[in-house]
Amino acid sequence: MIDLDKLLYRHSARVWGSVTRITLKDGAAHDVALIDRTEGVEQSRGGVELGTLEPAAEILTSSLAALGLARADLVNARFQLSGRAWRVVSTQGVQSPAGEVSAMLFLIEAP
Repeated sequence: MIDLDKLLYRHSARVWGSVTRITLKDGAAHDVALIDRTEGVEQSRGGVELGTLEPAAEILTSSLAALGLARADLVNARFQLSGRAWRVVSTQGVQSPAGEVSAMLFLIEAP
């Protein structure tokens, strides 16, 4: 199987990502690469596709695993990206042919 995390996702994070400090709700802070998606991403909630777009940032799930973090740890996390403050209100997985382990995760900002 092709390692999409190594060949595609890590490269994308290096090229388009910005390393920033993310502070979790418990106060722990970690430096991570995030890709700014302030133009918004389409939301999927409860199996329903919503046509609304909400600002988001992308993070590698492999980066979370390397830090020992779970997706739920990111809710209410705060970080600075593209000159403004963000607060994560929810997360959404990005589909990958190799499964979520090598995928990206959207961090959805408060509307």
